[in-house]
Amino acid sequence: MNQVQHYDLNGGPMSLPFVPHDFVIKRLDVTLECVTFTFEDDVTYHDGIRELFPGQRSLILRFHLCDDMFFAYRWHRGAVKGQPGCFRPFDAEKLPGLCAGRLEYIDHHVSYRSAVIELAAPAEPVILKLSADYMEYEWIGCEDAQPDGTSRVEALIRSRDFPYLQPYFYNHPYALRCELGIGDDGGTFRKTARERAAAIFDILFPGESVDAVFFHDYIMDYAGSGDADGETNESIRRLVDGEAERLRFLAAYQSRYRHVTVRDLPHPDTVEEVVRKNRVICYADGKTFDCQHLLERQLTDWCAPELHFVSFANECILSVYDDRGCDVVFATYEKMAGFYPLLKPLFLAYDAEEMERRLHRTAEV
Repeated sequence: MNQVQHYDLNGGPMSLPFVPHDFVIKRLDVTLECVTFTFEDDVTYHDGIRELFPGQRSLILRFHLCDDMFFAYRWHRGAVKGQPGCFRPFDAEKLPGLCAGRLEYIDHHVSYRSAVIELAAPAEPVILKLSADYMEYEWIGCEDAQPDGTSRVEALIRSRDFPYLQPYFYNHPYALRCELGIGDDGGTFRKTARERAAAIFDILFPGESVDAVFFHDYIMDYAGSGDADGETNESIRRLVDGEAERLRFLAAYQSRYRHVTVRDLPHPDTVEEVVRKNRVICYADGKTFDCQHLLERQLTDWCAPELHFVSFANECILSVYDDRGCDVVFATYEKMAGFYPLLKPLFLAYDAEEMERRLHRTAEV
């Protein structure tokens, strides 16, 4: 069952209601009775959720209107450069259409029978002012996320609301972190990295039972403006070879396996050439992947595609950074707890206390 929290705005003592800051709004409904925000399918990568509401998958937030005082404003830039912008009235009937882009919830300020809500549309901020007598948070738990029986981890990776950004361990509440290479000399380090990676792989995917792999395909734009940048033939060759390898890998896997592409995922803006990030999911469907080769490339090839192994039965994603370590992300607490003792001998000592806290903190909720 979903958990519902009620906040009375009619006066008297009131605790500060949780602000779903930066949550992506999937649907916005405005009726005579309520303003309802339905958020992205998975909100567990937000820090506030991991700390305050472990075990919750998504959220519906309602403001119950007590009269017809409802105003919407949208920011408009100045008509010419240097002219100040201003907020102008916005047609409330057009608010649901903003969800077609990327509409985020930024903040709200509540007091006696009133609320001011700040949203962020792709181009300009939006302000809502309304009269409300209560707020209602409907938390959707993990057990309610997939009523159709679909694997939760499959639903996650197929959702645009699941960006899967590094570091995976810190961005997901049900994640474990393992150390791979151990040793002072290069030979020992690489040997233990391969052995420990193989052990982790066998625990999660017995008999190489990988249901799917996915990788993030980055569309780049190298065009620019400016003076001659002094690029050497060698640097240009590396650029061309990198793009050729990306296309070869993409074409090879899309030709061999049934695949689904999730387009226009959020991505860090640290690399200005990235104009789009897509997630390509390839399904085994009774076939096999060359898992040993793929795993070896993740360990040793810094130019290898950012590839991840998925088990629907174990509700997990295995992501190998390189020969130093890997993260295992689970879709549910129950699966994380079940694999915890099996993977514990391989844990990275630095994060062992955090993993112990996750295990016991979530179990107590």
